[in-house]
Amino acid sequence: MKGMDNLKKDEWKTSKNFLMFPLRLIEPELNPQRILLSAARHWGANMNFHLRSKLKDEYIEENYIDKYQRQKWTEDSEFTAAGLQGFDFKSTSENPSYGLKDGHFKNTDTIIRLRQDYFDSWYKNHWSDKLFTTLCAIISKVGAKPFCPVSWQEVAARQVGSTDHLDSISHQTLTRQEVRTVVNQILEKGLLSRVVFKKRISYYSVRLRKDELKEAILKYKTEGAKRKGLNFDMSANHFNSNQPL
Repeated sequence: MKGMDNLKKDEWKTSKNFLMFPLRLIEPELNPQRILLSAARHWGANMNFHLRSKLKDEYIEENYIDKYQRQKWTEDSEFTAAGLQGFDFKSTSENPSYGLKDGHFKNTDTIIRLRQDYFDSWYKNHWSDKLFTTLCAIISKVGAKPFCPVSWQEVAARQVGSTDHLDSISHQTLTRQEVRTVVNQILEKGLLSRVVFKKRISYYSVRLRKDELKEAILKYKTEGAKRKGLNFDMSANHFNSNQPL
């Protein structure tokens, strides 16, 4: 593909197969178009110039954008057009960035990096809103880390687009039982791995299988104990597979 010369191989893979958008966009007024436009605009803005021009031109041609409509485009329009074309999502608007509004990234934003096939499953109504937003909530905390502890309170808060303490959120959030139910659905689909350490701390991973996650946590705990001059018992059973969230 032309325009790929200045893109690293993994950068292309990450950009094309993942949508990046602010956590706040999964607040109660959930709208897949807002998420899609935000992700498309972000990717378009960070593309190689030649790739962006190529995809933007393809968008213009496939959507029959005439020169008068094109004159109304802004820089955001060009970025979003390239991103939408790269993601292979169609737009019915002559201005692809129409509706972008609060989709720009801010310095204070917590960013979600979500696999496109996960977004597609929700976008095509194969997944419920609750499952999608709960998955996003956990992914927003794990980020690029190999694994991360996430409490049910954090899941409930982030599920409505907030990183605030759960008690400070005024609108309705999931109960502990509701979080437990949806998380189990996510685990059953194999979208994440989770283990419970010491009967109380739930660790999640996007990339590691359950057995790999256990190994990584034991290594982390062992190294932490060693730095403190303590011994960590590797022979003990530190995980409880039946422990609820």
